[in-house]
Amino acid sequence: METRVTREAWLIGLVDLLKPYFSRHKEALPSLRITCGWTGKGVRTKRVGECWAGATAADSQPHIYISPVLEESVEVAAVSSTS
Repeated sequence: METRVTREAWLIGLVDLLKPYFSRHKEALPSLRITCGWTGKGVRTKRVGECWAGATAADSQPHIYISPVLEESVEVAAVSSTS
């Protein structure tokens, strides 16, 4: 039986993989939430990623949204690490 990984699970795994990279560059990656979803007020725009400050969330954690139009893992990883 094939096991499928959800987009969100893949993104969370990506963040875990990026943590050592940030540490090596003397930057701590804060606790954050990352998900696949539409950016810019929920409408389809040309944005491929968006980061919302923790002050905008009830749990005070920053949130990164990655556009579902991206399909290539390298593109998703690039947006995730620069948002």
